[in-house]
Amino acid sequence: MACGAHTTLDHVEAIGARPIIPKRSQMTRARDFDPEKYKRRNMIERSIGKLKQLRRIATRYDRLSESCLACASTCFAGILVLNVATAWLFGHDGRRYRRRAMVICLQTKLIPFPGLPRPDIRIMANVQRDERDLLLNYYVGGRDADTIQLPERHPDPYGARRDGLWLQTCFEAFVRRAADPAYCEINISPSGDWAGYLFDRYREGRRAAPPIDGPYSAIWVERGLGIEIQATYDMSVVEELPPNEPWQLNLAAVIETLDGAKSWWALAHPDPAKPDFHHPDSFALTLPPPA
Repeated sequence: MACGAHTTLDHVEAIGARPIIPKRSQMTRARDFDPEKYKRRNMIERSIGKLKQLRRIATRYDRLSESCLACASTCFAGILVLNVATAWLFGHDGRRYRRRAMVICLQTKLIPFPGLPRPDIRIMANVQRDERDLLLNYYVGGRDADTIQLPERHPDPYGARRDGLWLQTCFEAFVRRAADPAYCEINISPSGDWAGYLFDRYREGRRAAPPIDGPYSAIWVERGLGIEIQATYDMSVVEELPPNEPWQLNLAAVIETLDGAKSWWALAHPDPAKPDFHHPDSFALTLPPPA
């Protein structure tokens, strides 16, 4: 690898940095090497990968090098803060980062309820789980992304628990144990507010979910590029969702535009008569237990 060449390592040391690169078999010069830090290199690699997902960076909207560097630095700072928060949420014992088993689903697309007016947008969703946490990520883009009505951002970064979030633009997740009629509903607002409910069966026995820790939510809104929302929930207090069993999910969204019109998006719409995120047949995504 070129990054392990002596010339490269000498340059890194010359600028005051410490290279964390293992010694190659044919290298004769001894160098200090921290294997624990090297194991965590994936955090940097994934951060760069996340940066490349931003269309403004990948296609270089900013033609001036100074503007492009400023935009990339700002975005990377946000990614760094999110990674630090994720590391805190997923566990750190004070000595080394504890890697937790995480099942990652491929990106999936939400589809609009047919037959109703809707803005020209696309909604993509990612979901991850481990033995404790559920991480939800939604991205909204498209020509009409600027027309989406967003509620005012809550001053507390953790938001507050609040009912009726689906009356405005809201992102939702419905989670159940495979083949179990009981399920959990999670609401995420772009304001940072959230809510959780439990149902015994289809739309029956609704009650507030146990005090799920208020999620860490990160929300990016860049007019002309889209909206991205990410939230992490501690699901270990929900007894109805055993961590060692598969979960079935429906991911959904209510989108309100500036003119007050609403559209409904989900993985599936089994009822042709009306949008129904609770429908038993709408739980179209299965997450296996973490390895």
